[in-house]
Amino acid sequence: MKGYVDWNCRLLPHMCGQISDPAETSVYLGLLSECQEIRRFCMMPDFDVQKESVSMFLLRRFRAAKELETRLPRGIRVRYAGRALLTPDLHRTEHLKKLCIFRGRYLPILLPVGEYADWIDLELNRLLYKTRVKLLLTSCELYPIFYPKEVLERLFRMENAIYQFNYKALAEPSLCRWIDRLLRQNRTVLLGTSLELPDKVRAYNVEEYLKAAEDHMYITHIETLCKSNAHAWSRRNYI
Repeated sequence: MKGYVDWNCRLLPHMCGQISDPAETSVYLGLLSECQEIRRFCMMPDFDVQKESVSMFLLRRFRAAKELETRLPRGIRVRYAGRALLTPDLHRTEHLKKLCIFRGRYLPILLPVGEYADWIDLELNRLLYKTRVKLLLTSCELYPIFYPKEVLERLFRMENAIYQFNYKALAEPSLCRWIDRLLRQNRTVLLGTSLELPDKVRAYNVEEYLKAAEDHMYITHIETLCKSNAHAWSRRNYI
């Protein structure tokens, strides 16, 4: 299947952003497919252990998915995941591994936006070595804004981690350097839109961001990036 993959779609009704009507989500997915050639979407609503259990989150996600599936435009494929907001003692959460994707091995997480607190390193280690999951760090384009370089160095050399960036990051030279560095190390980098406000869908331009990346990355690296995103979607790799 041709087209791009959105590994961080925030348009799941009732679960993300401002959308509550599945018909509205269907319209915007159709626009992204027609105008941006994004035809595969991984829904990534936030799981906050301080507000609900994993079981309740999965139930809400199931209901939202059921409403959306009957309204999906032709040619569009959707998968349903969820990223855990990193909090102290997240690793103690019952059934946390049910949020893992890629054959149940990788837990998508979102690190706190703001100061890098002392407890974060400890909790990441607990997830890795006590819960025994691998990590998919989402929205990595945000972390260089808030975290010092020494923290970024640790995060971007985490063993077996997968890193997800916004397509827009390809238009930012400093973020391109981080992405290029990860690719040189044969790390998996996924791309997504993080779109959750409907009025921003029409302004999004994947081709523009990919073209801008050519000023800061080798074309072969950009091609590898797009191919690896499609490869990760394959049933053999995902399930």
